[in-house]
Amino acid sequence: MLTFVQSDIALPKRVASPRDIRHLVICPQPIKPHHCLVYLAAREQVVKDCSRGDSARIVLLTGRSRDVGPLPFDIPVDILPVFTEPNSGRHTRINRAIFSCIFSSVRADTAFRIHASRHPILTPILEGMRALGIAYSIEPTNGSAS
Repeated sequence: MLTFVQSDIALPKRVASPRDIRHLVICPQPIKPHHCLVYLAAREQVVKDCSRGDSARIVLLTGRSRDVGPLPFDIPVDILPVFTEPNSGRHTRINRAIFSCIFSSVRADTAFRIHASRHPILTPILEGMRALGIAYSIEPTNGSAS
């Protein structure tokens, strides 16, 4: 028979570590108005995540230039110049050497929220996430074709 006795010892409450949430935003150059709206929607979610105590930031995939126009940077943002100059034609080449930076310092609890659903660069990014076992969701965005 087990007897339970209430103890006067106060056990410390388990403090959950903050989740690592990364909001992936794709803004190829030149930045168009709908890119700004997508960025601002992701920024709003980062602010909410941080207010809940999570570790959140935007991973901004952009062109070679670090000039990202009128976007506000009052929250943590990693700017990764993934796109290079267009080759002959209208297609933009992708700097694959930068891809490893997207997944740098991921933890077991890292999750990505992707704020662009129809950009061709997503295919290799999602393949990389699946291969590494990184959790992700694709957020609905207004004008999601990046």
